[in-house]
Amino acid sequence: MNKILKKSIKQIKEHKSILVIFIIYLLFMSSSSIYFFIIKRIRDAFMCLVFMLIVPSFFVVQNILKVEFGSIFIGLCLFIAVGAILGACYDFYHLIPMFDDILHTVSGFIFSSLGYSVVKSFFGKDDTKRKFIGSIVLGTLFSLAIGLIWE
Repeated sequence: MNKILKKSIKQIKEHKSILVIFIIYLLFMSSSSIYFFIIKRIRDAFMCLVFMLIVPSFFVVQNILKVEFGSIFIGLCLFIAVGAILGACYDFYHLIPMFDDILHTVSGFIFSSLGYSVVKSFFGKDDTKRKFIGSIVLGTLFSLAIGLIWE
């Protein structure tokens, strides 16, 4: 277990941009958790603590399974966590009337990018225009399928 943890930490340090985003994410979640404990909203504080553990767990799972999730997948996890905390805990759904529409629009782009990268990993390099167009179409279909399951 210690070996997996060291490898995960090494991987985070190698990607400086992910490290900066990860630190900002942890600061946001931990300060939000403390804030919600102080105002006695225990459910929201617990939700922040749980989401604080989600992103680091992907680094560990990635090293256990010996796969590369990629930054788009980690970005998706961050988006879901921050969207859930801002929407449900900080009540952005009522403060910003279009917040739900904004989340749905951005998630469509993220899922489409995720679908494109998954399809691209199956097709290999984009040697031909046909493979590129196929990857775009299947990536978009992947996004629509996730959207259908989500709703």
